[in-house]
Amino acid sequence: MKPIILAYINQPEWCYGYTMTQIIKRLPEFEWVELPRTFDLRGYLNSRKPFHMLYSRANINFVDQILHSFPGVRGRTLASVTIGGKMLYNRLKQAKNVDDYLGVLAQNHETMEMWKGRRISLLPNGVDTEQFAPVSFPQEFTVGYAARTNTNRARDQKGYTEFVIPACQHEKVPLRVCDSGQKKIPHDEIHTFYNEVSVIAQPSHSEGCSNTVCEAMACGRPCLIVRGVGWHGEVCRGTEKDVDAGRANVIFVKRDVRDVCRWISRLRDDQALFDMVSKNAREFAVKHSWDAVIPKYRAAIMDGLRHAYANGRMIQCFVKKTFRANHTYYPEGSRHDFTRELIQEYPDKLQPLERDKDIRTWLKCHE
Repeated sequence: MKPIILAYINQPEWCYGYTMTQIIKRLPEFEWVELPRTFDLRGYLNSRKPFHMLYSRANINFVDQILHSFPGVRGRTLASVTIGGKMLYNRLKQAKNVDDYLGVLAQNHETMEMWKGRRISLLPNGVDTEQFAPVSFPQEFTVGYAARTNTNRARDQKGYTEFVIPACQHEKVPLRVCDSGQKKIPHDEIHTFYNEVSVIAQPSHSEGCSNTVCEAMACGRPCLIVRGVGWHGEVCRGTEKDVDAGRANVIFVKRDVRDVCRWISRLRDDQALFDMVSKNAREFAVKHSWDAVIPKYRAAIMDGLRHAYANGRMIQCFVKKTFRANHTYYPEGSRHDFTRELIQEYPDKLQPLERDKDIRTWLKCHE
């Protein structure tokens, strides 16, 4: 029997949902139950259906579901949630006993520092380097932007209105937009967008691990990003020194129109610089493809499962005889989750199901 993992799919047609589908596809040793965006976690818990872990590239609404369903979640599983920012952190910080059931999957070092002291894994996104590969470059130098533009908050976060548009207008270069809001390109087709632009401009003030940057780099596109912002801003090379040394795989820009203009102009007018960054970007993406990243996800999930079993999680049992415990009647023939202490207290009434034994055997085989 494989461990059953509930996978919450948020935005299945874009970023988080796409990443989830890639993870699920590449980890067949687990039994994944995909949950829709409108999923009712409390209803699922009340149904008493078995599962071993809850996994999500979470949004704030889903975190609320976890917190409101705390007794059921804590009793039956380890909830592993990707934390994307301070809003989620502050919401969870107010919850009691979160450490008992929450494993944090961080996408960058900034988030890791935020959750310092908790059980945490650094898990950046991967990229399919076969689907996302350099095919061609446009004859006319073109700047690309791939993110939502349908809200003020999204435009401000990525620097679209304040920096990207003015810089392109000043340098008189075309700007192509792949909008995940209203003018959306299906994710299976987005690699064609990257191959129709020369560079990607994304001077964000906050990021997790940007799928746009992952995919654009895999397509050999120089990316204009902000140093220290998001995973790529932390680990990539893009300073003036990196450029001079020929090792830059991105370009670090300031959130300043003049600086964005300067680098657009240099990449447009200096073919050797453009080729160097393009080549290094592709090489970086290959080293951080899904093939390289998935083992880290596998290790984190296995660690979560072992942690759940090592810390007295509840076991599903068959009720052999009707009895009452903790102000609740459990009828004969029913199935419920019970603590190990309660199982020891009523050994003549409760029969642990083999599912628990099977998963323990499975874990040992996958050590």
